[in-house]
Amino acid sequence: MSLINVYYMAREYLFIGGILAVLIIVSFLVIRHFHAKRNGTTHRKINGKRLFWWLVFLCYIFVVIGATMLSRGSNYEYETISPLFFSYKNAWNSWSVTEWRNIILNICMFVPFGLLLPMGIKWFRKFYKTYAAGFLFSLLIELSQRIFKVGIFEPDDLLDNTLGAAIGFGLFIVLFKLYAKEKANLRKGATFASNIPLILTVAIFVSIYVSYSCKELGNNNNRYVKQYGINRINVYGEKFTDDSQRRLMVYESEALTEKEAYKRAEELFKKFDGEADIYYAGYYDDEAWIRARVGDEGSKEIRIKYAGGTYEYCDMDYGYSATDYYSKAATSYDEQEVREVLKEHGCDICSEAVFTAEDDMRFRFEVDRCEENGDIVDGSLEVKLSKDKRIILLKDNLITLKPYKEYDVISEAEAYKQLTEGKFKRYGNDYLNIEVIDCRIAYSIDTKGFYQPNYRFDVNINGKEAWIMIPALK
Repeated sequence: MSLINVYYMAREYLFIGGILAVLIIVSFLVIRHFHAKRNGTTHRKINGKRLFWWLVFLCYIFVVIGATMLSRGSNYEYETISPLFFSYKNAWNSWSVTEWRNIILNICMFVPFGLLLPMGIKWFRKFYKTYAAGFLFSLLIELSQRIFKVGIFEPDDLLDNTLGAAIGFGLFIVLFKLYAKEKANLRKGATFASNIPLILTVAIFVSIYVSYSCKELGNNNNRYVKQYGINRINVYGEKFTDDSQRRLMVYESEALTEKEAYKRAEELFKKFDGEADIYYAGYYDDEAWIRARVGDEGSKEIRIKYAGGTYEYCDMDYGYSATDYYSKAATSYDEQEVREVLKEHGCDICSEAVFTAEDDMRFRFEVDRCEENGDIVDGSLEVKLSKDKRIILLKDNLITLKPYKEYDVISEAEAYKQLTEGKFKRYGNDYLNIEVIDCRIAYSIDTKGFYQPNYRFDVNINGKEAWIMIPALK
């Protein structure tokens, strides 16, 4: 979830929460008034500060409930319980800004809870009481998500939320020491001790960032996060027992900045469309989306990956939908015709590439580490053509590589063993019948733009063609 989405969601639920909070408080005051009148008693004078605290606290509670319960649809994986630190391992493997941001937002979401609760109710001015309240509130949310099937029960959320409440309590102690009149009740060293959760959290996240920055290679996102239950898989078919030790080359590909991606998009628009008027540039975690208007031809879009510089070019009026513009061609194009169209736009495909016609108008080239002008090209290219041979969708996943360094890798037998033990990346909890057909080396880009080797097992999973990647580097 992006920060702008978080902002709009918080604003929406804050408005609704404010209305509900006011209704609850007004209802309480009305009931309080009539109860006193009926019994002929006088009630205490309304404390404006306490009334304001209740308004803020109830608004906060409604925002949290809205964000965690009302903003989600039914989740098909609601029965799954992720292991502790699952979200952290997943964020590490993918090194995704979004994944790390979600973890930090889960922590920050409960900071107001730990701050407001002891501020309004003196009984919670013991750290363990606020910590326990934060844990129980988070547990209530997780159980509700599971019961109403609007989320996954995640122990990491319990950890993050409780940590947020602990950080909030530490901030309350700081404010209490600065502004409260009863400072004598605060023991010496309490301020530092209560802020240990904040200090440790900052230290942990800094150490994670430093550790990643010091790594020579990036993280391989094919690495499993959670071992698939061995009682949930049945592996049969071909077996691989070659346990010989070997070394494989890791390649280096280009890594683009946001500015470089924008400049690359300008060059691509010029190559495909001549003059183009760029009117939108969106920058996301791993790619940039650039859109331009081309005369009377409508809008075109290019999505460029920062790691590897691969891109997707699309005529937005036709490329993403199955229209008559390309689906009812009188004749299909052969490989040579497709190559000529691509060459006219600067895409000269390696002669060793394997050509496949997906249908009359969609074509695919597969390249397996083809040497070209001293470099190595690997990956695939998909193109969709119109009836007049215009490119309306092009997915250029061909990566130009340079040899970087050889590394020791696990044996084929070890990779097969990991497969049989469920040590592969797969979400869900379905029973898997895995028929192993073949095994070969296949490469993928890591989080720093290096091209790392994997053992790719071509399989049938429950009768459907698929593949499973096992990272090869030790």
